[in-house]
Amino acid sequence: MLADTDPSPSDKLSENAAADLRICEQAPRSLCLRRSLLLSAIVFSVVGSTFWFFGPNYQWQTDRASVPYGADFLQEWIGAKLLTSSDASQLYSPLFVQWQHSPKLVGFTWDESQYYPPVYPPPHYALFTPLSWLSYRWAVVAWLVILVVCSWLSAVFIQQVAIHTAGDIDKGHRTQWIWIAILLFPALFFAITLGQKSPLWLFILSMAVLSCVRRSEFLAGAILGILTIKPTICFLLPMAMVAGKRWRMLAGMLSTTIVLWGSAASILPWELWNGFLQTAANPSQYGNHLGYRVDWSCNLFTLANSLPTEWIAWARWGIVFPLGTYVLICLMTDRREWKDPIKWMLVLTSTALMSPHFYHYDLCILLLPIAWLLVAEPRRGFAYFACLAVGMVLAEDAQTFLQIPIVPILLIGIVCEIRLHGICLGNRTASRPWGSPFSGSLSVR
Repeated sequence: MLADTDPSPSDKLSENAAADLRICEQAPRSLCLRRSLLLSAIVFSVVGSTFWFFGPNYQWQTDRASVPYGADFLQEWIGAKLLTSSDASQLYSPLFVQWQHSPKLVGFTWDESQYYPPVYPPPHYALFTPLSWLSYRWAVVAWLVILVVCSWLSAVFIQQVAIHTAGDIDKGHRTQWIWIAILLFPALFFAITLGQKSPLWLFILSMAVLSCVRRSEFLAGAILGILTIKPTICFLLPMAMVAGKRWRMLAGMLSTTIVLWGSAASILPWELWNGFLQTAANPSQYGNHLGYRVDWSCNLFTLANSLPTEWIAWARWGIVFPLGTYVLICLMTDRREWKDPIKWMLVLTSTALMSPHFYHYDLCILLLPIAWLLVAEPRRGFAYFACLAVGMVLAEDAQTFLQIPIVPILLIGIVCEIRLHGICLGNRTASRPWGSPFSGSLSVR
């Protein structure tokens, strides 16, 4: 005769009591998170209003000095305007610069010796087509709103990522302060001040990682595919996916890439693509332009460009090439799971170092793993945050007086620390288990 396997009434009462206890524990956290969400929305709105009313690059004037109204956003608006005009094939011609200095078109005059070269691929400018339907004055206002909203939504999504991967209630409570860290990171203010797109890239990355931790890898890859409109911030992602055998994520990224670039190729004039290929084939053209700032640059080439002219060619082979090889080896041999913030820290830091063009404002994307780590491993997250924040603040003076590019050196140090941390734990391919990504012990694959 088989024993009765039905739970007894006392067992059912115990289970119900345990469930009620879990609900009671989660209720205060949910209330705190809702309050944090409301407070962060108010603070981000105040920050956006401050930029609009007091930011020098957002003050409307018909006669400006060296920086145009809206700063770097002028390039995107002009590119989108050209694409929607009968002169779309002239996007990579001198007409791009002429339109930047047309008072009838943009509504103001500024230093004609300054200009923004068309350095992005056609799909990049196509993204801004809806804003080109507005006059430039109000398109800048709309763009400022987009940047602030993307920054706030990034904080919300990173908070959700941290909640999904936090293993206990105490860590969950830390997530309510993520938005403060994002607001205090210098790269974010730098990006919004210059009208740069980095908060948008951070928003896209945050959406992708949230999908990843929810085990929707194809969707995560599909979202990451949007970043291909700026190849300099995503070119290492497919390589890392192949090395980690994340085939579903890679398939999603390739699908979006094919749709985006295929649609652009079928719609836009072929002459335009020829102009883009000529621009891409001569990357030094931008470096020779007055817009290039070595004290803002974060990649490995900065180490060579900071040296005297006669040493630059030697340094590219003697310093940049070996360091680039080392960074690539660290990335390709890393076996951490994609639910681990250290994995994303390594991928994005390696991207910053190996990208042909990466400025301080692009470091916004590092807020994803750093803010995540402030919940998972607070000491480590704070160390990354403080080092990069101080480095960005001191970068100009260090380059001017000491000829030392601080930020690239710090980024190299972060890659080395991640590598050595894995070795000290017993194996360079150490990875955290999916179920408990922040547990104290690591499993070795």
